[in-house]
Amino acid sequence: MKNRNAVSVEPIGNLVVIRQDQASETTSGGIVLPDAAQDPRRFGTVLAVGPGQFRTIPAYTKDEQDSMRYPMQCQVGDRVILPLGGGDAVRLDPADEQSEVLVISESHLCGILRSQ
Repeated sequence: MKNRNAVSVEPIGNLVVIRQDQASETTSGGIVLPDAAQDPRRFGTVLAVGPGQFRTIPAYTKDEQDSMRYPMQCQVGDRVILPLGGGDAVRLDPADEQSEVLVISESHLCGILRSQ
């Protein structure tokens, strides 16, 4: 049986859907940190990526516009660095706090973490 509350997100344009990392509530030694001392949630994992933003070149016909998108730099599964206070937090399932994701323009991301 399919979960009828399950939601699939398909971002449009140059929007990206990201699951933010949870802030650490304790140190490695087990000391509980107050909210003010916790690391900000500045990292996340890309869950979905839009098709890219259309270029605005009036000389092209409507049929040619599909090939005239700016390519997206991040991909599903990438780890990214988030700006402080950027994007819109959206809860996909109102009853589940863990379903909160961040929707943000790719151009607002600070960077993509690549392993070497």
